[in-house]
Amino acid sequence: MSSRSRTERQKRPLPRPSYPGLPQENSDPAVIPGPTRRTGNSRNGPSRYDTPPRRRASRPSPKEEYEDNPEREEENRPARAGTMRRPRFTIFGALLFVLLMPFRFIGSLTRNIRWFICWPLRILLGCCFVGIVIGSILVFLYGTISNRYDISEVKSNIPERTVILDRKNRTIGTLHGENRKRVSLQEVPPVFIDALLLREDNRFYDHGGVDWIGVGRAFAQVLKHKRATQGASTLTMQLAKITYNHRERNLHSKLTEVALAKRIEATYTKDEILETYINRIFWGHTFLGIAAAARGYYDKEPRDLSLAECATLAGIIYGPNDFSPIKHPEEAKKVRDIVLGLLKNEGKITEVQYQAALAEPIATRTPQSRSEENYAMGLVRRELDAILEEEDIRLGGLVVHTTLDLDLQNATLDAINKHMDALEARKDFKKHLASLQAKREKRGILKNKLTTKAEYEVSLAAWKALPAEQKEKTQPPMPNYIQSAAVVMDNATGALLAVVGGRDAEESKLNRAIQSRRQTGSLFKPFIYATFFQQGNSADTRISDDRIAYGEIRGAANWSPRNSDGTYRGMKPASFGLILSRNTMSVRIGNRAGLSNVIQSAQLAGFHGNISRTPALYLGTWEASPLDIASAYSVFANGGVRPTPYIIDHITDSQGQPRFAITKSKRTVYS
Repeated sequence: MSSRSRTERQKRPLPRPSYPGLPQENSDPAVIPGPTRRTGNSRNGPSRYDTPPRRRASRPSPKEEYEDNPEREEENRPARAGTMRRPRFTIFGALLFVLLMPFRFIGSLTRNIRWFICWPLRILLGCCFVGIVIGSILVFLYGTISNRYDISEVKSNIPERTVILDRKNRTIGTLHGENRKRVSLQEVPPVFIDALLLREDNRFYDHGGVDWIGVGRAFAQVLKHKRATQGASTLTMQLAKITYNHRERNLHSKLTEVALAKRIEATYTKDEILETYINRIFWGHTFLGIAAAARGYYDKEPRDLSLAECATLAGIIYGPNDFSPIKHPEEAKKVRDIVLGLLKNEGKITEVQYQAALAEPIATRTPQSRSEENYAMGLVRRELDAILEEEDIRLGGLVVHTTLDLDLQNATLDAINKHMDALEARKDFKKHLASLQAKREKRGILKNKLTTKAEYEVSLAAWKALPAEQKEKTQPPMPNYIQSAAVVMDNATGALLAVVGGRDAEESKLNRAIQSRRQTGSLFKPFIYATFFQQGNSADTRISDDRIAYGEIRGAANWSPRNSDGTYRGMKPASFGLILSRNTMSVRIGNRAGLSNVIQSAQLAGFHGNISRTPALYLGTWEASPLDIASAYSVFANGGVRPTPYIIDHITDSQGQPRFAITKSKRTVYS
């Protein structure tokens, strides 16, 4: 019995482990239907026919079972893993959780509110949240972009014209920079400031760089008219735009200007912003800033502008080329009257002032041109290019004090023209001109016909009278008339008092005083004699005036120059040859002084260029400019000392503070 039970127990499958929550199989034997036999638990007690109770095997622990049955372990592991799996962490999931959390919070706040109030409120709160997020991102992004700009450029980087003054502090002209002159608020009429603010930004002193009321008003106009009919830029935003040259008109540029405007407002005061604005803004044509506009339109200083003129300048800022009082006086009058009405409505002017300004006609007066002074300015420009740094040239704004005398400059130009006009009026001038024309054509120097200045002006007037179609097909006449040049210098100091490079700077830009070179000729002979005297010889030293024999002059064996009058006077003192400019005596003087010594003296005296190293040098066969001649001749008037010529005395900024000191020098050429 026991052996049979053991066999049956071995054949029976192992019991399944029991886990909470899993369905259990019934391990009891199936009940066979049939008559029920009483057991020992019956009322009459146990019977001998009862089946003895089976002895149940002890259930192994789950660990033991899986160790003994690896196959069942593999079967049950997926089911257990599926029930114990935890959610995996992802960046997208975390981001989605963070983004949805405010909406869940909004939903929890409004879950007990009626649905017809709940959903509009949820949409409103959701839109506010989205707006705050987008606004924060934009503030951070454009704040970072605006930090890349140098905010100090708002006041410092304002290019303006460099003013050139003569030695009596009179304005000769302007150079470099832009057509601008900076002025302070105190130099501008208060009514102009009122007109400007009413026209461009009437809440300037109330906002912090961005006028949100103006933005809302402009947005409302867009909704009403389906297009932009009103701007929302403040003066500060306009200042940011023109300072950093933002030409694009898009949302990115506008948001950048908003961020820059906030930085500008945090850095500068309102008056500083306003003063910088009126000095930077473009007023049409080439006028930058209120000073250039007042000068260009009315030939006035800003402080001298009338009420009507102030209203006109304030009104044309919106479209300076479209409302220019010079080109479009009727349009300028319309905007002027609008600004006058704003001033009257705000109580800035009285009714009487309003009516008087309305009656004032639109009249402009442009300043006179100073083209006759350009020859001197050419030399000033060349000197400044050598002195100033590139940044100083670009920004301008300097005051250059020169040695020029404006009166003497004009008198020199008048004297040249008077002399040349008289020369052209001579009867034999035409013959001389024809002879010169033939020589130049033969040498290929000049092919255009030489004329007088009067003939040129007649032909130029005829060309200007031609219709536009014919002008395009023909070239204007060339100013091929005889020219002249002059340099006036202070011998004691080397200061240049006048520089005239031709008869009319507007017709010929070539500055012959410093750019043209001609043979020195007999002008060079005094330097040969000075070198001779420097070696211990005197004016009484006897020198032959006879013909020069072949081989007599070192370096020119077959050269025998003659005197201009064809005569020869024999032995004469050296002073005789100098006073009468005798060629033979001058060549013998140079030969005795030595060619290298003469050349060295010429260079010390200030002659530049390619000085010929042959005995022909003694007769001035090489070229020099009028400035070279004037500078070299100062040696004889200044005791043998040559001061270096200069035209710029000193340079200051617009406030009078020294910027550049010009070093003046001298050197001894002869004792």
